[in-house]
Amino acid sequence: MNNEHKKQVSQAINAWIEEGNNERSQNQLCKISKVSPAIVQAIRAGESTYKASKSSEKSIQIVDSHFYKLAEAVGLKFEKEIHFNNQNFTQVHNLCRYAQGKHRRGIIDSVDSGAGKTYALEAYAKTNRNAIYIKATSMMKGRDLITKIMEVLKITPRGRRAVTHLDQITERFIQPGNVIIIDELEHSSPDMWRVIKDIEDATYNKIGLILAGKGLITELHTAAVRNKKLMPQVWRRFKNNKIKLKALSRNNVIAACEEHGITDKPVQRLLSKHVEDWSQLNEYIKDIHDMLISRALEVTEDTVKQLFELDEYSNF
Repeated sequence: MNNEHKKQVSQAINAWIEEGNNERSQNQLCKISKVSPAIVQAIRAGESTYKASKSSEKSIQIVDSHFYKLAEAVGLKFEKEIHFNNQNFTQVHNLCRYAQGKHRRGIIDSVDSGAGKTYALEAYAKTNRNAIYIKATSMMKGRDLITKIMEVLKITPRGRRAVTHLDQITERFIQPGNVIIIDELEHSSPDMWRVIKDIEDATYNKIGLILAGKGLITELHTAAVRNKKLMPQVWRRFKNNKIKLKALSRNNVIAACEEHGITDKPVQRLLSKHVEDWSQLNEYIKDIHDMLISRALEVTEDTVKQLFELDEYSNF
């Protein structure tokens, strides 16, 4: 939850209490939301921390789950945003930022599906108006890639020749501080790589260019060693800035739970046993917030098992 949302929660709480209804008070709100008076008082004052007691000097950070519980109690709705501040996410954003700022090339590889590659890349493009994100498909040809880039940039095609369309892309997008991100490039056709090489040539040292895909580092290196057409040049220009994302670990799950206000240890252990990748973890945490926390229901091992229909064998 961002600061603007927290401010809205604070305003909504004060308006709810001060409406003049005798049945509405801070104590009543605490009972409904199951949030302690100290936390409610701090949020009403626009604070993001609270003190456990009047004599305590230590300030404690208020987790997002308390804001969501209070928002639900006073009728304020938010779409829960899940962001994992993990090493993979940070690595992806650091490389994209470097490529964008220095007009460099880069490769992002995920060893396993669900490592958070696509999520991190999409998040980077959404929060950066000088970045465009393109998701390739196994059926896509070179012309399809050019068409997709033009659609994202809202360019009206002149004529039908691909070379003219590529010129239009470079005219529009070659400006300092821009970056093109092309994802899901594993097992792409030779025609796709020909167009990517043309884009790389046209934008070299002018904008950033990131290629991403599962197993992409090995795939590009092997193609270059075997001297497949254009691939030695592609590998040579991209190989210096490459990262390989790690698979989800038990500690990752526990840290993500803590980050998003799911602090019950049995629940954390349960999720670490059943969750297989970052995408699934994202869905589970979002559903726990939407179906349990936002409704002021307890988050326990039993309620989470019931929510996701988990049992001893459900992860096989």
